Amino acid sequence: MMNATLIKNYIYSGNYSEAEKLSLQIPEQELEKVLCFLSSGTLNISIFSFVQYMVEKASSAFWHKIGIDVLYSLKDKYPSIDGIENIVKYHLREIGECKG
Repeated sequence: MMNATLIKNYIYSGNYSEAEKLSLQIPEQELEKVLCFLSSGTLNISIFSFVQYMVEKASSAFWHKIGIDVLYSLKDKYPSIDGIENIVKYHLREIGECKG
């Protein structure tokens, strides 16, 4: 889980450009597992912030799907946060419009 540690350190230090470079080198299936593992194991919303950064950069169905997964993880931890379902709806609409 070397990649998980590296990407977590980059994200938590706010170094999204380095986290982005690393994420582009990891197969999508592995990256999805890493990000979902990180978001489920913490109360830190930095993972969500990084995913949103990548949604803006890549605008791919993959990143929108990760956004949904992270949002549901946050919803489990912070049930009082309003608007999570609306953000999920946004990501679902965008997945339908993405080419890849």
